[in-house]
Amino acid sequence: MKQFIFGILFIFLTTAVQGGIQYQLSDFMKEDTAAGFGYVNIDNNAYFKANINPNFSLKGLQVGLGIDLYIPMGDYGYPKSADWLTLRYLGYDYQKKHGFKYGRLSNVTLGQGLLVDGFDTGSGGTSEFNNQKTGFLGYLTVLKTKVTALQTAQNVQGLRVERPLLELASTPVILGATYMRDEDGINDDTSGTLVTRPEQDGYAADVSYPIGGQFFTLYTEYAKLVDHGQGISSGARGSFFDIVDYKAEYRVLGTDFVPGYFNNAYQSTAFNFSSGALKEKVSGVLVNASSDIMGEYAKAGLQYELYDDVNVLTAALGWKQIGPVTGVLNYSKPFNSENNNAILVGNFYYRTAQFYDLVFRVKRVYVSSNEFTESVGFSVVFKIDRLLPNLPI
Repeated sequence: MKQFIFGILFIFLTTAVQGGIQYQLSDFMKEDTAAGFGYVNIDNNAYFKANINPNFSLKGLQVGLGIDLYIPMGDYGYPKSADWLTLRYLGYDYQKKHGFKYGRLSNVTLGQGLLVDGFDTGSGGTSEFNNQKTGFLGYLTVLKTKVTALQTAQNVQGLRVERPLLELASTPVILGATYMRDEDGINDDTSGTLVTRPEQDGYAADVSYPIGGQFFTLYTEYAKLVDHGQGISSGARGSFFDIVDYKAEYRVLGTDFVPGYFNNAYQSTAFNFSSGALKEKVSGVLVNASSDIMGEYAKAGLQYELYDDVNVLTAALGWKQIGPVTGVLNYSKPFNSENNNAILVGNFYYRTAQFYDLVFRVKRVYVSSNEFTESVGFSVVFKIDRLLPNLPI
């Protein structure tokens, strides 16, 4: 019997973890919310929301729609930053050689990650999905040359070309080039906090050598932020039996450079080169490891970067229905040469034996090691299939 879920949701602003490793609660959920109703806050105004999110497949083409109705709970109009109809997802893939994705794009890494590292089109603004959080990612392979193109609704554009250059010991050496551009910059206050970033271009070139197949790949990458700094990295990455993924590299970063500038917090965090970029040339290391601890039921990941006296740490833990609880924890100490505040975000889904489930959310932003601000969220999800088990839906 199909699940048909109604929810009363108290939805809070989204804060993305910067760079590195990040898990979402939806990554571990067995089922998606098909429909719901409840309370949301958009543009500092309260609304009653009813929604339905149908998903279907058409001969390999995956489609997901969103139909949302917002009723003002005060003397104001329909929310300007909300859309009543959204194309949440549209995608097709043929053996990872040709295909495209449209919708909210997350974990987009072009090259080895020195320029574009886990870019997310939907991290900014409020927690409500709208058509401004979408992007198009298309990829095509012709005569061993793979071309990947990115275009977002916020006018961020990317292009990558990669091709085997030659063979060493019967293993191809792959040459790649990446270009990324934010044509308009960011000036967004829909989250309640003004987020600004300048217009910015960047490019990168990399060489990779998968000498050990998926187990061991050597690589080096050069990246440049136009009118600002540059950096270079060299290292190794791989995967052990699809259980443990790892990455280790040495980096040399120039003055006024920011590694992984286009990352998963790009749309949601303000940045100014005069205060946030490196003030002098530094060198350091990056190590990254993630593992499926219990198959699909639990995952953990850690990434640590150290550049002289600047360090960056991201960590994540997620699990699916261990007992009655599904949850994720994300921790980040972001890259910023003047301010290394840490962010901790936890989301937990509690399955009861009744006709409803509970969702909790907590966020802490640390000003110092023992001083922080905290926000807490709570929601109730009503499960119609439990309340009316014989209902034919």
